[in-house]
Amino acid sequence: MVNVGKNLNVDIVDVFTDKVGEGNPVAIIHDADNIEDARMQKIASWIGLPETVFLVTPKGANADYAVRIFAPSCELNFAGHPSIGALASLRNRYEDWRDRKDFIQECNAGEVQMLVEHHENKAIILFETPVVAEVTPLASETEVKFRQAISVHKKASSCDLVHAGANWIIMLFEDECDVSSAIPNQEKILELSHEHDVSGVTIIAPISYEPSQYQVRSFAPIIGVPEDAACGGGNACAAASVAVANGNIPVHYVARQGQKLKRNAFLFASSSDKPGRFKIGGEAKIAVSGSFHF
Repeated sequence: MVNVGKNLNVDIVDVFTDKVGEGNPVAIIHDADNIEDARMQKIASWIGLPETVFLVTPKGANADYAVRIFAPSCELNFAGHPSIGALASLRNRYEDWRDRKDFIQECNAGEVQMLVEHHENKAIILFETPVVAEVTPLASETEVKFRQAISVHKKASSCDLVHAGANWIIMLFEDECDVSSAIPNQEKILELSHEHDVSGVTIIAPISYEPSQYQVRSFAPIIGVPEDAACGGGNACAAASVAVANGNIPVHYVARQGQKLKRNAFLFASSSDKPGRFKIGGEAKIAVSGSFHF
């Protein structure tokens, strides 16, 4: 049974931004071993953020910490921005963690390599995709269905089913206007997400006036997030698609996301030194710290 009346530490972390209010928030609840699965889901739904993370004791000997990640409507095996938010919360609360550069996070998808890099006095937290990316091009008739679901008339340069820890449909366009002008039909996206067993659809295009930058939007009604302000898992899958589209040469770019939601998130995407894996990262700011009573 749930231990009613217990107070647990909780942080709300804004991820992929250097300014609170511009990124993607996630709730981090500490010491959550005694919360039942159904209660975790209810709490995540009640909090209503794109994801809520419950920090629990790891089962494996290699892991530094373990997470359970819940979207408003379901549990996720892995997700990027909650992983970054969880480590940001732990580094904020435990001083001896702040000088470390690498960690192992345990989640339902397995062990995830987490990294901390410092650039110009800024701490960038990154995750490495937990599995080798699988990029499967979809048939032209399927690409048409997805374009209809986002109301984009111009043909995508590629439309892939990507598995990279998270599972997404990735549509790469040549013009950022195709991304910014997309109008998602949530019912159609939901239907197609069920059909292809993915979290949703991420669309991406290079930004013509900003070298080495891409515009990104992610739609995930199946997990209760109609449009994500900054999606780590979607961007990880997108990096895999971009790499394939560029002849499998290493990628290194900055993704911008969230403008349609009046956010201004920045995500750093690059190929890992491990073949077929990718790193996604950004800054993370603690927005709220307190206690959660349940």
